[in-house]
Amino acid sequence: MRIRILIALLISAQALFAQKYETKAFKNTVKTMRTSLKGDRQQDFPVIALEGRSAITFSFDELDGEIQNYNYTLVHCDADWTPSSLNSMEWADGFVTNDITDADISSNTTQQYVHYTLTVPNSNVSLKASGNYALIVHEAENPDNVVCVFCFYVSEQAVAVIGSVTGETRKEIKRRFQELQFDVFQGRYPMRDASTEMKVMVMQNSRPDTRVWLQPSFISAGKFSYKNRDELVFEGGAEYRSIDFSSRYSYGNGIEKIRYYDPYYHVELMPDQPRPTAPYEFMNDVNGRYVINVQEWDEDDLTADYYFVHFFVPMPSPMFGGKLYVLGDFNHNRLDENSRMIYNAQLQGYERTILLKQGGYNYQYAFVPKNSDKATVQNIEGSHWEAENEYQVFVYYRGFGERYDHLLSVTVIASNKK
Repeated sequence: MRIRILIALLISAQALFAQKYETKAFKNTVKTMRTSLKGDRQQDFPVIALEGRSAITFSFDELDGEIQNYNYTLVHCDADWTPSSLNSMEWADGFVTNDITDADISSNTTQQYVHYTLTVPNSNVSLKASGNYALIVHEAENPDNVVCVFCFYVSEQAVAVIGSVTGETRKEIKRRFQELQFDVFQGRYPMRDASTEMKVMVMQNSRPDTRVWLQPSFISAGKFSYKNRDELVFEGGAEYRSIDFSSRYSYGNGIEKIRYYDPYYHVELMPDQPRPTAPYEFMNDVNGRYVINVQEWDEDDLTADYYFVHFFVPMPSPMFGGKLYVLGDFNHNRLDENSRMIYNAQLQGYERTILLKQGGYNYQYAFVPKNSDKATVQNIEGSHWEAENEYQVFVYYRGFGERYDHLLSVTVIASNKK
């Protein structure tokens, strides 16, 4: 039975995801897709080490439902998030399709939901190849019905990456931009041709739209340098905006009021004023992450309620030539219709209402010009070289004749760490 389901899922999933996998919910009742390192309450960047005892926990909620019979299936991917050519026995020990057995119904909430949790590796499966992975949640008896997909990384941490961020960029000196520079030290992999065997990717604050793929600027004995490249110049942006509605009775900055309108709670935010010309202001943030938390109860995962959060950016006229989005890890920084702000001519501003689970959230606004797939934060947030950001650096390797992309390292380089 398990083998039949696995074969059916792999056939249907590869057809469904013939292009690329991405973290995404396929049911509009699925909320708060979260990855965390085992035992950590905060949303974490989804990477674990190939060697050692590290594990990653995946969780999500499904609204208004009873506990469903769901399975998950793991898929090994190449650097571009397409399925690799390896068979499952080459990258996993155990079964790559398994039941999700940890499911609980919420308690003391106005919005009922089922909370699902699973951890990888576990007693049913362990991973023995580095690289990109997709975890597909689907109905147990009908693998074609995909519920959601999580993307995560397994790294060998076999090479060292050392770098820094400066405000003295190729575009201008200490104004709006930051420039990343770093070296990759070869380690134990005997790379003969870095241009064909090694792939390096960088992104800022886990935002997919900021991804850039790089070739080394120059190569010396055992070292590959990435410096003085236009692709490594990023907007500094501003510190993320923050809200905390972990309590319905006392709430933090940025919230005007929390009110109950039968049958749900609503969080009315203060208008988020555009700040493109405002001077840099330091604020503690977590670069887009969020944490689920409720002050009045224990067991946050099951007692945190869902509130409708109303975002609003005042603006006398709409921004022509593109679209405005609200981004953060809570929506996986996806530039789609669920994160798009809509202009309200009567209220003279952009608005969006999003159903979020109680806790603390970072977010920012980003504008995507027409015919572009990359966003800019300068229009609403401003941009400052002093801002604190995180740059994730990924080093992939595929030696001559090999059939998959090893993930040699995932390194985070912080700018202006306060």
